[in-house]
Amino acid sequence: MKEEREKISFREELTISKIRLWGGFIVCLLLSFSAYLFFTSIRDLYRLFSLTEDFEYLKFTSEELQFYNLFYAFLGLIIGLHFFIKINLDKNKSYLDRRIQFTRKKAIANQNTLIWYFMLVFSKFAFLYGGFIMGGFGLENNYNSNLFLYLNFYNEYKLIFILIILVLLSQSLMTPMIPFKTKIKIVLLLVLFAFLFSQFNLIDIEALITKMKSQ
Repeated sequence: MKEEREKISFREELTISKIRLWGGFIVCLLLSFSAYLFFTSIRDLYRLFSLTEDFEYLKFTSEELQFYNLFYAFLGLIIGLHFFIKINLDKNKSYLDRRIQFTRKKAIANQNTLIWYFMLVFSKFAFLYGGFIMGGFGLENNYNSNLFLYLNFYNEYKLIFILIILVLLSQSLMTPMIPFKTKIKIVLLLVLFAFLFSQFNLIDIEALITKMKSQ
């Protein structure tokens, strides 16, 4: 006769205080917006540094700019969501069963690994690409290879950006401790805030370069 194993259920209600819930929400939202502004500012600085003597630079159409803004907004929000889940689930002591705690910590550790590994690879690639398109920007010699004239990520690799967001988001919501209805609400909130974030740009490259041309 086979021994019956006791099943671990994550369906029991998890108590989260209002202070932890709303405090975590506000902190993670500010963190997400800060990450979005950081990503877009680095991108726009690279665009500015790609300026050549003939005023050629990495130009975006309004559609391309909105797409990249949305990508960075979702990326910042997923990072914020990761910390929100960590604050409300990983640091929550409502589950006393050690097996549940171990499974919970393992799931969050897997999220940590994927998100930060992606950030490491993405930052290295962005640094290398930025180095290739960077011009002299006021120096005597201009070493700009004009790579941006031959490689358009939006037209050729747009689907990859979408898949990156879908994979990171699905990994963040994979934990069984979050009910399905709550996951739907989280996705809707992410979409809403992503569109709100994408309307902000700290640096207006087109206006800045137009001003430089007129001088």
